[in-house]
Amino acid sequence: MTTNAQISGLILAYILDGHGGGKEVDWQEIETWEVSQGVLCLYLDYERYDARNWLLNESGLPRAITDQLLDPEARPRCEMHKEGLLMVLRGISPELDTNPKTTISLRMWVDAGRIIITRMRRILSGLQLRYALNDGTGPSDQADLVLMAVERINAIICETVNRMRDTVDDLEDEMDHGNYQSMRQRLLVVRRTAIVLQRFLEPQRTAINQMRHSRLTWLSEDDVTQLALLSDNMATYIKDVEAIRDRATIVSEELANQLSVDLNRRMYVLSILSVIFLPLGFITGLLGVNLGGIPGEGNPIGFAVLVVIIIILVTIQLLLIRWRRWL
Repeated sequence: MTTNAQISGLILAYILDGHGGGKEVDWQEIETWEVSQGVLCLYLDYERYDARNWLLNESGLPRAITDQLLDPEARPRCEMHKEGLLMVLRGISPELDTNPKTTISLRMWVDAGRIIITRMRRILSGLQLRYALNDGTGPSDQADLVLMAVERINAIICETVNRMRDTVDDLEDEMDHGNYQSMRQRLLVVRRTAIVLQRFLEPQRTAINQMRHSRLTWLSEDDVTQLALLSDNMATYIKDVEAIRDRATIVSEELANQLSVDLNRRMYVLSILSVIFLPLGFITGLLGVNLGGIPGEGNPIGFAVLVVIIIILVTIQLLLIRWRRWL
């Protein structure tokens, strides 16, 4: 049986050649790597023993930084350190539709010669990154890889926001003839998702802006421009989420009103039926007492007379209800 310690946490490791390609390396080559060889790109699953051990004992990073690279609840941030840059980004889990509280964190440490990315759940495809580097179309330096990660997270957020918008559109169209129980469940997912997104989108945009204004030596003017565009996209997503949340609130109120109207309509019908059958129940109950002197007790047509009286009474009640426009 394969244990957690036996499964490698090294998702991907390359020494970038500066032209979109690179050389794939293993743990042994990582230990002998030098800055003169090129930028070292590491993508680690920090739940695995070898990845955690390397970060804590062999990476040479301060403990304060490794703790944040291993923190499962890290919030979006961008921190400048003497040794380099620490950046934490959050994305959306594919399980968000079933668990709206599920998000994914991507942590990056970038210095003059290395970029270390850690994650617990998949958010950036190591396989796609490997194919791109092997084909010579991958990132050429630290900035390209950071931009690729931010763009990937923005794409996931954009897809989620669009899906939420479509769901609210469908709910608005189904308001008059939809399944209210199903609509309430879908609406609940949208509102919870909006809350989760609003919780980290603004700090994430702030982190991107901090990086944009950091004046790092490995950030070119084109990279800064691209970061500005990504920040603007994030601002758009924030406004979209706020609009979706407001629309979801309106749909929720309208749905509650519709449910209240339907309930009142049913209660009204039951009240009308009670008005009709209450006198009939009184008459049949009075005639059913086991005492002498009951009218028609020995008359062979007594039951028929009772039925005619009930029919006449119901007819009068229906005419009265119709006249009062209760139905």
